[in-house]
Amino acid sequence: QMCIRDSPSPIHELGRLLDIRLAQRDNNAAVGLLTRAWSAGDGQAELLAESAALLERAVQRHPHDDHSWWTLAKVRLAQRKADSAAVAASRALQANPSWRSLPPATRQALGVPSELMAELLENASFRRLWNSLPATPHASP
Repeated sequence: QMCIRDSPSPIHELGRLLDIRLAQRDNNAAVGLLTRAWSAGDGQAELLAESAALLERAVQRHPHDDHSWWTLAKVRLAQRKADSAAVAASRALQANPSWRSLPPATRQALGVPSELMAELLENASFRRLWNSLPATPHASP
């Protein structure tokens, strides 16, 4: 177990951990807004825009957070911005390529439903990246 004081630069490490926590909070707030947007009538566009802004900030703070990238892809699709959604989903795959090897039920449980994947796979660049990744988990040595 590593402690902050064991880090060669503890202030930098504290900043990194703070960014991760702030990104998680932004993601959680964005998910709440997205949920409200799906049931909203007239205010849907504003809620989606707020959600997207929070997620953009989250992935700027913690660019390796695949869950925030997937959530941003959902928001972009809800905004009818398919190309932006594909970019966000591609970043999720780059952050964690093992998504490709997960069974659809597991992806669904983790917030990436089959319907989302079907829409994203319509994008040629996303489909190329998806198909370039191994579809089965790697065996451990």
